[in-house]
Amino acid sequence: DLAGKKVSIGAAGSGVYFNAIDVLSAYDLKESDISAVYQSFGDSAESLKDGKIDAAFIVAGAPTTAITDLATAGSVYLVSLDDSHVQSLLSASPYYTAATIKAGTY
Repeated sequence: DLAGKKVSIGAAGSGVYFNAIDVLSAYDLKESDISAVYQSFGDSAESLKDGKIDAAFIVAGAPTTAITDLATAGSVYLVSLDDSHVQSLLSASPYYTAATIKAGTY
C-alpha cells in the first residue's frame, strides 16, 4: 500500500532510515518505489498530523507519547506486519525480534 505514497523514512542515515529500508525490502519495495521524505521522529509526527505525508516509519519503544498523541487525535492508525513478511524480514535481518504491541496500548 505504500508504493507511490509520500512516506517519512527517518532522517537520512539514521537508525529509523535503515529500519524502514529493511521493512520495505521485506515487502519487495525499494526506496525508489515510494516518495521518500527524510524527517526526524518529531517532524514525521507533525507531518502526519498536518496531512503532509501519507505514512511514517516511527521506531520507538511502546508506549511512545508521540504515537499515543497521534492515535488519540484519530489522525493515524498503526499498521501491522503480517507473519509472512515478518519472517522475510527476520530471515534477511536476523538482528530484529518479532513482537506484538499489547491491545489498548494506543
